[in-house]
Amino acid sequence: MVDLRDKTFWGTYLPYKQKEPRHFMIGEVLKIDDLLTDEQIVNKLSISRMIIDGDIVWLASTILPPKELDLLHKNQELIETDLGNPSLRELANEEMVGKLNSVLLNYVSNPEEVSKSIVDEAKFWESKIK
Repeated sequence: MVDLRDKTFWGTYLPYKQKEPRHFMIGEVLKIDDLLTDEQIVNKLSISRMIIDGDIVWLASTILPPKELDLLHKNQELIETDLGNPSLRELANEEMVGKLNSVLLNYVSNPEEVSKSIVDEAKFWESKIK
C-alpha cells in the first residue's frame, strides 16, 4: 500500500513497457487525482489489486484523451457491469475486443482501438503477475 498522492512510483518502478513512441508511462501523463476517486486515494487502494481486478480505466488510461478518460471513469461501474465484471485474465483474451468495442461505443470516439489497447494492456499485466 502506498499513499499515491505523495509517492507516485509509476514512472520509475512499475515494469511498464512502452508500446510505441506516442505512448507514455501512466505516471507521466496522468495525475493520480484524475484516475482514482478521493475515496480510493484515502483508502490507499493497492495498484496491484486494481490491475488484478481488471480495472477498465487503468487499462485504458494510456490511450484515452483526458475527456474520454473522465467519461470512462464516471461510468466505470456501469461499463464493468455491462461487461460482466471481467477479471484481468478475462480481459487478456482476444475475444474480449468485440465485447469491449460494443460497450465502449457510447463512451469513446475510437472504441475498436481502445478495446484492442485494453486487451493488450491486460495481456501485458497478466504476463507480469503470472
